[in-house]
Amino acid sequence: MEQSVNERLREYQERSNHRESTDEILDRAVRWFVELHGTMPAAVVTFGHVDDFRSWLIKGRSANSANTYLSLLKAFFGWMFKRRYIENDPFNGVNLFPATES
Repeated sequence: MEQSVNERLREYQERSNHRESTDEILDRAVRWFVELHGTMPAAVVTFGHVDDFRSWLIKGRSANSANTYLSLLKAFFGWMFKRRYIENDPFNGVNLFPATES
């Protein structure tokens, strides 16, 4: 059975050198992604799932905040792609939001 996004996340975090605060933000992003799409194997996540999440994420958040979540998820999925856990990187072609000035 293919590992879920949550299972791969645990492995990613065990092997990364992220700060605890970064892991907390990534945990939140993955939790929201799973709440939106349901639990699924990491290998079946598509560009459409990511694009829908991107559209959901910007509602009620600044572009900078949404970009933080997207950037962390993009790095996570890129890691899975490089390790060949997934055949395609669903973040390929996903753009960040234009940055807002503080």
